[in-house]
Order: sequence, then structure tokens, then C-alpha cells
Amino acid sequence: QRALVWLDRAEKAAIGCPDELAAIHGVRGMNQSDAADYAQAIASLQASLAQAGVRAQHQRALAHSLLGRVHLLAGRHDAAREHLNKAVEAVDQARWLAFRPWPEALLAEVDMEEGRVDAAHGRLEQAFALACQLGDPCWEGVTARGLGLVEARLGHHDLALVWLEDARRRCLRPASPYQWVHGWILDGLAEASPPRDANRAVAWAHALEALAMRGVMREFMVRACLHRHRLGDADAMPAARLLAADIDSPRLQRMVH
Repeated sequence: QRALVWLDRAEKAAIGCPDELAAIHGVRGMNQSDAADYAQAIASLQASLAQAGVRAQHQRALAHSLLGRVHLLAGRHDAAREHLNKAVEAVDQARWLAFRPWPEALLAEVDMEEGRVDAAHGRLEQAFALACQLGDPCWEGVTARGLGLVEARLGHHDLALVWLEDARRRCLRPASPYQWVHGWILDGLAEASPPRDANRAVAWAHALEALAMRGVMREFMVRACLHRHRLGDADAMPAARLLAADIDSPRLQRMVH
């Protein structure tokens, strides 16, 4: 809530300054999408693009990548790919190599959702190598997560967990990590844990739930409940449906019904 107060103040002070307004709308959209306020996030991120000049490629890359993430989570894969490709184009135009692993990792998620596991693997290997070259813990974590889920899709569950646990370690190197990515990795750990590791999967689900509650990341609250339901908690599905009731995500609604 404190962040929203400061964003409101900043927006009032930035009236007449398009570049500043683009950045403010971008931060607001990121905060809203982290919280699963997806309709508001789309509006804020579109406002960011509207304010960003044609030369403001850094801001355009950020806004398009976050719009791509919203559409990915909602199951709108064509829209996700369109925005993420635009994010990569903006990265190339700005020569912003340090940001490239993020949209590439999300594009790989779209590839996986559409059954193109080999394409996802190749994309993630390149993005992970770049993230390691950059030494960016967040990008290392998100790309290692993707590689773990690729291995899980291929049936290599032990290797998947090695990647996913390493992803979490990398993500948590900074004192103040990006907690949405941390939650994304915990969600992957709970998803990829094989049946023989049910106790560990339950622990990952509870860790995800605790993190989501602290950070008010509502989709992760729902996903934690869905993991618990899959692992035998009879009370988890009603809780998931209640938490998902006002989240504007067709994919999430399909998951709880």
C-alpha cells in the first residue's frame, strides 16, 4: 500500500512529462500484475506504452514483457507471444542485452504451453547462459526454473528438481530478491515434484502459500491451494475457488473448476 501512495504522488508530480509517466505506469502495472489484478495491470501497462516515445525502448521492453506475462498466466498464448516478441524487438533496438533473458524465459513458457518443448529448451539454454554471463540472480533463477520444467515435461523428474532447487538458490542470492520470481520457482517445485516426494511437494506448496500471503500475490495463493488439493488436502479446492473468484484469468478459472 505504501508503494501505491508513492506512485500516486509521483504520477501527480509527473503530469506533462510523458517519459516519467510511462515509467510510473510501468511500475504500477508490474505491481498490479504481481498481485493478480490483471485487468488493472493491462490498463496501466497500455498507458505506459502510450506515454513512452518511440525512442523509449527500455520502457517499451518492460511494458511488453509484463503484458506478455499477464496473457501467459491467463492462457492467452497468441497475445502473450505477440507482446513478448515485441519486448525482444525493443531489447534489440535498445541493445539492452541485460534484460533479454526475461522475455526469452517467458517466450519459452509459451512454447511449453503449446507443446514445443524442444524450442523452449533451446531458448532457455541460451537465456540461462546469458543470465549467468550477466551474473543476474533473478534472470538466472527464472531461466533455471524453465529448464527444470522442461526436464519435468520430458519425464526426468530428478534432474528437474536439481534445476528447480538451483533456481531457488540463485534467485535468493540478493538480500531483497524479486519475490514474484521466487513464488514462480516455488510453484514450479511443487508442480514438478514426483509422487514419491509428496512430503517435499507439500512443503513447497506451504512455502508458496506463506510467501504469497506476505506479498499479496493472489494467483500464487490459489496455486498453492491447488497443489495442496492435488496432494490430498480435501479443504484446499474450496479455498482455491474462493480466492480465485475475483481474479480475471480464464486459465485460473479453468484450473479451479
